[in-house]
Amino acid sequence: MIIQNYQINFFMKRRILFILVLISLFSPFSKVSANELCSSSGYTVLTMNGIFTDKQGALDNKKNLERYFLPTYNNQKLTIDYVYNPTHLAGVGDLIDAVQQGLFDQKSDYDLVEMLNDASQKVTTQKLLLVAHSQGNFYANNFYDKVASVPGGVPSESIGVYGVGSPADRVAGGGKYLTSDTDSVIAAKVGRFLKILPPNIHIPLQSFDGNGHSFSNVYLQYKGTEIVSDIKNSLDKLKTNDVQDSQKPCIDPPKLSILHKVEGAVLFVADPLASFTKTVAVGTVVGAYRISLAIGNSIINTADFLASSVSSFAQSIFNNKKSLAINNTASVISATEQIVETETVKDFTPLPVVENIVPQVQINIPQVQVVEEKVEEVPIVAVETQILTQIVQTTPVVQVVSSNIYHGGGSRNVEPVIEEPPLPSDITSPIITIIGDNPIEVIKNNIYTDAGATALDDIDGSRVVDVTGTVDTAVVGTYIITYTVKDLSNNVATSTRTVHVVEAPLPPDILAPIITILGDNPASVSVGSVYTDAGATALDDVDGVITVSSSGSVNNWIAGVYTITYGAKDNANNTVTAVRTVNVVDAISEIALSFSDLNDNGIADSEEVDVVMDANRSLPAGEYRFNNLTISNNAVLTLAGDILSSNSFKGVKITAINLNINSGSSISADKKGYRAGTGPGASSEDSVGASYGGFSLRGEAFSTTYGSATKPIDLGSGGANPNYDFGGGAMRVVVSDTFTNDGIMSSNGGDASSGGSIFVTANNISGSGKFQANGGSLYAGGYFKSPGGGGRIAIYYQNYLFNGVIEAKGGCGSYNGWSASCGQNGTAFVLDNSTNNLYLNNVNSLWKFLVSDGPFSFNNIYISNGAKVISESGVNIKANNLFINGNSLFTFSDNQTLDVPNISIDGGATMTLFGSETITASTLTLAGNSIVTVIPEKILSLNIPNITIGEGSSISADRKGYKAGTGPGASSEDSVGASYGGFSVRGELFTTTYGSETEPTHFGSGGANSNYDFGGGAIRIVVSDILTNNGNISSNGGDAGSGGSVYVTANNVAGSGTFQANGGKLYASGYFKSPGGGGRVALYYKTSSFSGIVEAKGGCGSYDGWSRTCAGDGTVHIVDESILPQ
Repeated sequence: MIIQNYQINFFMKRRILFILVLISLFSPFSKVSANELCSSSGYTVLTMNGIFTDKQGALDNKKNLERYFLPTYNNQKLTIDYVYNPTHLAGVGDLIDAVQQGLFDQKSDYDLVEMLNDASQKVTTQKLLLVAHSQGNFYANNFYDKVASVPGGVPSESIGVYGVGSPADRVAGGGKYLTSDTDSVIAAKVGRFLKILPPNIHIPLQSFDGNGHSFSNVYLQYKGTEIVSDIKNSLDKLKTNDVQDSQKPCIDPPKLSILHKVEGAVLFVADPLASFTKTVAVGTVVGAYRISLAIGNSIINTADFLASSVSSFAQSIFNNKKSLAINNTASVISATEQIVETETVKDFTPLPVVENIVPQVQINIPQVQVVEEKVEEVPIVAVETQILTQIVQTTPVVQVVSSNIYHGGGSRNVEPVIEEPPLPSDITSPIITIIGDNPIEVIKNNIYTDAGATALDDIDGSRVVDVTGTVDTAVVGTYIITYTVKDLSNNVATSTRTVHVVEAPLPPDILAPIITILGDNPASVSVGSVYTDAGATALDDVDGVITVSSSGSVNNWIAGVYTITYGAKDNANNTVTAVRTVNVVDAISEIALSFSDLNDNGIADSEEVDVVMDANRSLPAGEYRFNNLTISNNAVLTLAGDILSSNSFKGVKITAINLNINSGSSISADKKGYRAGTGPGASSEDSVGASYGGFSLRGEAFSTTYGSATKPIDLGSGGANPNYDFGGGAMRVVVSDTFTNDGIMSSNGGDASSGGSIFVTANNISGSGKFQANGGSLYAGGYFKSPGGGGRIAIYYQNYLFNGVIEAKGGCGSYNGWSASCGQNGTAFVLDNSTNNLYLNNVNSLWKFLVSDGPFSFNNIYISNGAKVISESGVNIKANNLFINGNSLFTFSDNQTLDVPNISIDGGATMTLFGSETITASTLTLAGNSIVTVIPEKILSLNIPNITIGEGSSISADRKGYKAGTGPGASSEDSVGASYGGFSVRGELFTTTYGSETEPTHFGSGGANSNYDFGGGAIRIVVSDILTNNGNISSNGGDAGSGGSVYVTANNVAGSGTFQANGGKLYASGYFKSPGGGGRVALYYKTSSFSGIVEAKGGCGSYDGWSRTCAGDGTVHIVDESILPQ
């Protein structure tokens, strides 16, 4: 269509402009007011729009960006605002500025000053970020250059720039940017002429996305998340500073010059005229150019009345502006013609004529063909360089096209406003969609990257989601990630993702558990002993500890090999088994079973349930089995021996379920051992009998004991008469149920022969009969051969109801017809298999702990009833408790070890130390006139935490020192006694004192009678807890002997007894020997309630029967160690 000529009341416009210029020129040059405070807390984000964006479009860009953020960031207030980059002369002014900025890096123009002025009022925080789009990037860079680290500006660490769709070649301050390679305005056009920042992202476009340059409809729509992330990253880099004053504006407003105000007045008139319609966008540029030229001339003419300087100044401004507009407008038009695409021609509404009484000036606009075309936004920098330098002499005639321009600032096109009905209130929160699994499992120590979430609002569309929460994959546990979003109506939605950090899954379980058999494998147990399986454990690499099952049994009454099978299965059904071998062994090597028919019925005894023997029978050496065997009717079952057998056991073994020996009946191996003069214990001296468990009389010199005391299986040795006097035989009896002995079971030796062996293992033992292994009597058949030593008896049981006699006595006889001489008793051993208690309670036997039977380990050891117990050198004995009572004797040997926590000595019992033993105990208790002593010339040493000595009992080393006439304090004069801590009477001339007063450990010196009168011994006691002495701790000397040493260190001393080291009394038996001097006592303690006596007195006596003479006292040294020395 043809454009009509319009008349414009130019005179009215000129008057208005004139008034504006006058107001502008004579306004005071003052700063625009700004906020008084500049907070160090908070962030301000200012958006800067691009070319062809009106103010509403700039505001929309700001709002669209604001949707993606919460009101706070990093717990500080976040303000998002904008500074407007206006469109001048229908875009021509923007194009001109863009060219100058892009080509010549222009640092200031009218709009930049306006932006700085606007920012000085809007920025109220120290931390400031400029977010620019399109041409706004030039302004943002220049803005940064103007204010960064300059007086009245912002320190560089507090200001940043972020660019979107940037035609610039930099981002001021080293900031980030985002430009798509599908943005045809930047990548396809600007990039051909200028060195720009290269595209760094790809945005797939839809058909309706135009040239891909829009801030809101393209960049925010498709890459909002990346933009928000970049902005947050930029904000994180901003820092507070100590430069800006919180009571002054963050940015000082610029001073507005006359030139700036005149330029503003011109644009105030020119911009509305240049933008009067959208549908003649390109034509409007021409009109605006012409109108602007006329207005410029009119203002210059009207301003003649002003001062010449002002007039000239204004004229130069407008002439320059006019020339710039002419040249660049032509170029823009030319460039625009090259890129437009012809579309359907549209009508447009003409600008109405303004009526005025002032004469009108008519402006004729040539009629032109209006062709409706769609023109994409093209910054001026995309115009050919040679076109930009052309000088347009005349105004070209152009086609006026209707264009739909994609504005550099965002979603608004400059087009008529269509009134729309108001939208309903937005009360619905956005909907959050969590991306990926929820809940989700993460393997420990793996990297967790949250998949994020999206949010869609029914009105505002896509929204940016704020994510909070952390996941520490180094620690197994449950973590929560929270997603929060807010729409423009402040409706908030939250959602959470649960993240479980778990241990790494184990690989498939294909390995079976591992079984560990506890204890010995193979294990060994003696026949009749209690077998307690130690069990097994199982450990699986996945399931850990696994329950173990077991099968199999052990008959501990029958020698043989048994197996226990253990099984385990894990949760993956992997199974495993392991086997323990249990050897039930007997002291007797396995021998072939022998046939017997004791009831003479033709049936093997082993096949009958009950066998009753009521007549005398015998069994040769060998092994026999019975179910139930009864010896009755005074019958005797004789068990023979076989001295020629190659087996170690040369006697008879009986295995039965039940064995009964009725009263008057017996099982006998009497005289079934070695013949006279043969066997391990036979004597090398004709007059000395044989030994076995005990020595024959005088046998220590000419014979030896032999065999085991705990498992006796040997034959007794032969004595005198080679035809009759055999040693006792050997029997092994195993009864799995009950052995009732109301008769006699014996293995006695013949004259001068040693007793034999009885080795019984039974579950239950009862009866009131006898077990005998006695030595033979003195042989007096034409010559004498001393009585034989006792044999050996060992009985193991689990239940003991026997109340008969157990004896292994030495044989006896009389050489002179009236006095008896006896061989040494043999050994009798009774052990409770169920409790592992050892009972040594037979006065008719002597028990000896043999190294070959050891090591010994018991629950409790009971020595009683006058039993005599000795040890072989080097024996190790371990038990929980040791009880010695009933006048029994326990004598230690060299290098013996006793590991017993509790030792109790009572009832007149005596424990004699050798002096080289090692005793490990917690308590030692003496009561009932009992004694702990030591052999002569050995130190009695006890290191036990608690020692209690009851009244009448003692720890004594009396007369255990040097023998008569010996020792350092012995006298060189026969009539003078010995000295030690004190001198004997007249001892100063013939003796000397010796040893330490504070740590006495010497023996006392010997006195008169060489057989009895030893000096006092030496006692060293260390008690870490309590020593209670209500009895006596003494080391007194014999007649004329000096006292010995008592050296005690205790934490606490209590009681009312005595500590003594007294010298011996005057010796007066055929001659006089003066009393011995006192010994030495040293007592150290930390606490004491002791009320008794501590003494080391010299011995006394009377030479004349009425006067008393005493030797010198020894030394007593008592120290309270709780008192620090001065």
